[in-house]
Amino acid sequence: MEQNSGAAGARTRTTAGIAHLSVEDLELYYLGMFPEGPKLDAFEEHLLACPRCLDLAEASDAYVDTIRAGIVRGSINRI
Repeated sequence: MEQNSGAAGARTRTTAGIAHLSVEDLELYYLGMFPEGPKLDAFEEHLLACPRCLDLAEASDAYVDTIRAGIVRGSINRI
């Protein structure tokens, strides 16, 4: 079961008692919008140490790149 918590000031997912990074924070990270400071340091340390979050980070990075490419090509409908 996954739950959201506010550990270390970042949104996390808890699975089997282990806190993981949230998809939202990973997307902010790859967009360059994650705030600088101790939260970023803790975020990056976790990312380096957790294979599950690294896999999710790679998927988030690919998603962000796809969205950016769609915007550049003009293939995303704007509301």
